[in-house]
Amino acid sequence: MSHDPDRNPDEPELSRRMMLAGGAGLAALSASQLVTGCATGRPWQPAAGSAAAIRNAPQAPYGSFRDFIAALEAYGLVFRIPRIDQDAYELTALTYRLIDEYGWYEAPCIVVDEVRIEGQWVRGPVVVNHMGHWFTEAIAFGVEPVPHDGVATYRKVMGKLEGMLVDGEYPRIEPVEVAPAEAPCKEIILRGDDIDLTKFAFIKSNPADSRRYVNTGSSFTEGPDIGKNFGTYRCELRGPRLLGFNPEPNQTAWRTLMAAKKRGEKSVSVSIVLGQDPVIWTISGSRIVNRLSKEKVDELAIAGGMQGRPVRVVRSETNRHLVPANAEMVIEGDVPLDEMMHEAAMGDE
Repeated sequence: MSHDPDRNPDEPELSRRMMLAGGAGLAALSASQLVTGCATGRPWQPAAGSAAAIRNAPQAPYGSFRDFIAALEAYGLVFRIPRIDQDAYELTALTYRLIDEYGWYEAPCIVVDEVRIEGQWVRGPVVVNHMGHWFTEAIAFGVEPVPHDGVATYRKVMGKLEGMLVDGEYPRIEPVEVAPAEAPCKEIILRGDDIDLTKFAFIKSNPADSRRYVNTGSSFTEGPDIGKNFGTYRCELRGPRLLGFNPEPNQTAWRTLMAAKKRGEKSVSVSIVLGQDPVIWTISGSRIVNRLSKEKVDELAIAGGMQGRPVRVVRSETNRHLVPANAEMVIEGDVPLDEMMHEAAMGDE
């Protein structure tokens, strides 16, 4: 159990045992009690965004992840917290508490400015549940939500996406490459010993997790047989410059790795993109390309088709991958094919 000198002694302290106790333990705590140093001291309450705020907010298609979060905030779907103690698993407990209170599809996005990790306060932000609410798909794809009706809103979005299909395929607009000077993801570049991934606000979500995880990245791979691909594969943080990379058997990245190993290659280059726009993120976690066909499809072209404009891409620093230029962060590396290891299980499995 960690102890915060700034904590009000009259507030209950959250321990791992308390969180794991489940319903009784969490039900006794309000959302505000789970927040360390929260400026408002009030739990989140759902609020309809004002027409003016929504009208003045960024609109789909979004130029960045930041624009998407600003749009969610205009709709009243963001709970902002100055700082939270993740050594005590407060962010995990708060997420569960909000889901218990409002439901899986009504809980807000959480944005935390600063988190405590291994005794140190680390600047974020950390963003949780940004695609959890019923309305988030509508906001992502530029569909007006149906007030107070998440199911109808979701069906409305699905109708729009189905309407995009032509002979069972989504439209494509090829991405456009820009110079590094035009790419926000190139504003700061770290190389060699200057890189320390442990200093970033990647969190250990559950007490039984083996380590902290980079778990919302879009991992870009490419091979001559399958072509370009990006997908969401969990990445275990093993050291300052070492990540686990965990595509499962028969997933596209796994097939790319195995094909390269069969050709006698020693490694496969990967670029992991974080803070991508919501359409790219949706595609990253979805199977929308028929990989059994012989046609090679660039999923970024599909993202462009869905948004009605090309995705701006920039070349990675250490490999040939073209990645979204407006991403918040890109981690580049190589997967050694002669050192395949099993990843430890996550605690929520």
